[in-house]
Amino acid sequence: MVEPAVYETEEAEKRIAPPDPRQRGRKQVFAAALVALIAFGFAVFVPHRPNSAATGLTEAKLQGSWVLQSIGKTATGPQSGCPILDQQVTFAHGVVTGTTRLLANTPDGTTQMPFPDKSVQQVSSDDDGQTLLIRWQGTYELKGPHRLWLKIGKASYPIDAQIDPKTHALICSHDLILTYPNATRYVPVKP
Repeated sequence: MVEPAVYETEEAEKRIAPPDPRQRGRKQVFAAALVALIAFGFAVFVPHRPNSAATGLTEAKLQGSWVLQSIGKTATGPQSGCPILDQQVTFAHGVVTGTTRLLANTPDGTTQMPFPDKSVQQVSSDDDGQTLLIRWQGTYELKGPHRLWLKIGKASYPIDAQIDPKTHALICSHDLILTYPNATRYVPVKP
């Protein structure tokens, strides 16, 4: 009978034996250094995006002209089904002025609007009487970074408002002629 060689058993024990703790420690230190280097690279070289949360109003941000883009999820315009075809408003030193063009043969064009009242400066219609153009004026006051107090004719109450930092749109909890209780979106008029 032949006895197994001693060197085979020692080699088998080396294959089964746990790795050297010093070698494992070096691997952990290397992995930690690699993770730290990647994190540092991201912190330095990847551009930071500003917080996308809506920002508050200031007089400087609010002043200027804005065009109504949507009421709720409905875009304005003749093909959208919205009775307001277009609206432009201008804020300047506590005075808000606007021009609203809407469909005449709808409740919005007859009974739901806060017109006629002392806010209206001019009302005209197109040649076929299908649309009304109303020029109006009121007042506004900032009541904090997200609150705008409007007075248009007999209607007067607060609107929650903020600026979308990505699109620079004015997002309001209500329309600016104080008729629609849905959120509205106004985009700045580019000079």
